[in-house]
Amino acid sequence: MAKKYLYLDTATGRQEADDGPGVGSSEVVQVEVATKTDTQTTTANNGTWTDITDLSITVTTTAGQRVVVQAAISVGYVASISGTAIRLVRAGSPDVPINSAADTAGRWEAGAGPILTQDNNTIASLVHGGVDTPGAGTWTYKYQFCASSETGSATAYVNRSSNDSNTKVYSSRSASFMRLEVLAP
Repeated sequence: MAKKYLYLDTATGRQEADDGPGVGSSEVVQVEVATKTDTQTTTANNGTWTDITDLSITVTTTAGQRVVVQAAISVGYVASISGTAIRLVRAGSPDVPINSAADTAGRWEAGAGPILTQDNNTIASLVHGGVDTPGAGTWTYKYQFCASSETGSATAYVNRSSNDSNTKVYSSRSASFMRLEVLAP
């Protein structure tokens, strides 16, 4: 069975699954995985991004190699007023969003919010990824998150719901992971 990749088609805004944009049948020369099992909270709002601790990977590439990143990140939010957004970036000054490199508005790449549910006990699992050809060098890829709210300040959560009280009534904590592959030119 051929390996498939999930990616965001920026032209349509839909997630697609295929051999990946330009990926083809290149040989995988390196695989790295990062896992986050604790929780994290931020009140960074509407495009003010916070690094998700433990979901970053540093690799060294040569000219022509491609970097393919896939992730499943569990998020929570206050259902009546906010959502939680994530994005993949190549660390730098400034950070470079992988799926929207020319985007200076800090738009979402994936998110969960009130349209999905009105329940503060929910944890949504966001599946996300991207492909980058950074050139020769050492690069750090990381995920970031923020809250999004039209009412001003809001709170976003990773690996927990907004009502996380560690009881059987509420959604249990979850884990998030990130997988990075370096492909031969």
